[in-house]
This record gives sequence, C-alpha cells and structure tokens, in this order.
Amino acid sequence: MRQRHAEAMTGFDPRRARLALARTGLALVQLALVVANPGDLLMPSTPASPAGLDCYGIRAASMWCAGDSAHMPRESLRYIAMAVLLLVASGYRPRWTAIPHLYVTASIAASIPVINGGEHVAQIVVMLLVPVCLGDSRRWQWDRPVALLPGRWRGAAYAAHLVLRLQATVLYLTAGLSKLATPEWREGTALDIIARNPRNGFPEPVLQFLEQGTWWQAVATVVSWSTIWIEVAIGVLVWFGPRARRVVLVIGGLLHCSILFLMGLASFELTMLLLLVLISSEGVMYRQRGRRREVRGRATVVCR
Repeated sequence: MRQRHAEAMTGFDPRRARLALARTGLALVQLALVVANPGDLLMPSTPASPAGLDCYGIRAASMWCAGDSAHMPRESLRYIAMAVLLLVASGYRPRWTAIPHLYVTASIAASIPVINGGEHVAQIVVMLLVPVCLGDSRRWQWDRPVALLPGRWRGAAYAAHLVLRLQATVLYLTAGLSKLATPEWREGTALDIIARNPRNGFPEPVLQFLEQGTWWQAVATVVSWSTIWIEVAIGVLVWFGPRARRVVLVIGGLLHCSILFLMGLASFELTMLLLLVLISSEGVMYRQRGRRREVRGRATVVCR
C-alpha cells in the first residue's frame, strides 16, 4: 500500500481541465451568492446574531468581521469579494489568487449566519486546492502544463487529493447510512414528505403531475432507496480506480442535478457536484497505453 501511494505521488499532477473547471465553478457559485444578495439579505439579523454577523472566536478574523471592526462599509467589502472571485474564476495566476480565494470563501462560511452547508464544503475544498495552486507557476490555469508540479508541492497536492476523497466518503456515507436509521426512508415515504415541504419542496406543477397517477408511492419508494444506495456507492467507489470514479461522477451528477431541478438548493448541489468533478480526476498529467509521460521543460520523457 505504501509503495503504491509512493508511486502515485511521484507522477501526481492534477492540473487538468477538471481542476480548472472545478476551481472556476466554485468561485462562480460563491460569486453568485454575493452578487444576488445585498448586504442586508446576505447577513440578515437573527436572534443569535443581531448584527447580522457571527464574529466570535476565530471568526473575528474573517473579511466581514474584520472590516466591520475597522468601520468599513459592508457594500465595499462585498465588492472586494466579488472582484477576488471574478479574478479566480478567470483562471489568472492560480499561485497568486489561491490564498485570497481561500480567505473570501472562508469568510463567507464564517460570517454569514444563514447558510445551507455548501459554503462549509466549499471552504474545505478551496483550502485543499491551495497546495496545488501554490506550486502552479502558469499564467492561466487553462494553459497546458509543460512540467510536473515541483517536488515540494507534489506530495502536499497528493495528500490533499486523498483528503478530498475522504471528505466525500464521510459526507456521502453519513448521508446514506443515516437515512437507513429513519423509518420514513426505509418505508419509502420520505420523498413524499420532502416533496410537500413548503420551503424546499417540489414545484407545484411537478406535484400536480405526480398526484395524477396511482404509481407515485411506488416511484417514491424506488427513488428513496435509490438515493440511499447511490450515496453509499459514491462513498465507497471514490477509493477505486479512475473508471470507478468516473462512475461516481455520472451517478452523483444525476443525483445532484435531480435535486437541483426539483428542490433548488443550488449553492449546495453545485458545490457537491464540483467536489465530484475534482475527485474523479485521474491525477496524472499524461497517460497513454498504460505508460506515464513525465514532462520536463518542453521535452517529454516516456517512463515505462
């Protein structure tokens, strides 16, 4: 096992299209949250946070809490966050934008009192992308790499990739197995309850269509158990090879796109989908007919 990981780490380099897509996607999801919500909606007053900010402990170092202490207008901080996220989404200089991206994402997760969970997942994912970005000297993340990551960053990037897969395992196994402990999920009635939820339930036209047939209960049972098994399968398959992880991307994509269409929760569902995009990446720069190609400068060396 140790030898296998050592060999994988030697040629590990995740800087491929999926990494660029995921990083840009994460920035755009956070950008949409900041753009679509003015300060009063982004940080509403709650009984636990009358000022609209949660600035206790380490959270006081977040962007909005620090700015509030310095009497900076929240709208100004909002525009700064938008500028940082736009720059990250463009893919310019990943090495320079990695830490600002992490700071803005962590500030959103720490300071905003009303969140749906996607912000915390995004914070962890962006943090684990930092070792890859700090070792990336490209001008644009969309450019084709001409050399492997420097050795001092390659091991950290590989460890971060393993932690990303561990995070996915914890999230999906917890979600799937916890449903088995709920009678409504075992009996197949949970989907009906979720569909009629007044806040995040199915759209009214969808509900009217489903209620026209007597087959709805059977479909609800099948969908309930399919959701459980898909979540459990994702939690297990992320530790298998590239083909299994591509299966994870397909079934996970179907699951999250279905939830997005039927229930909304766009920030959370898109963040989880982008996490699957990241962990489905093979992690080796070039692979052809079972051989690894290591790129040094502009010369290609084929390692058998």
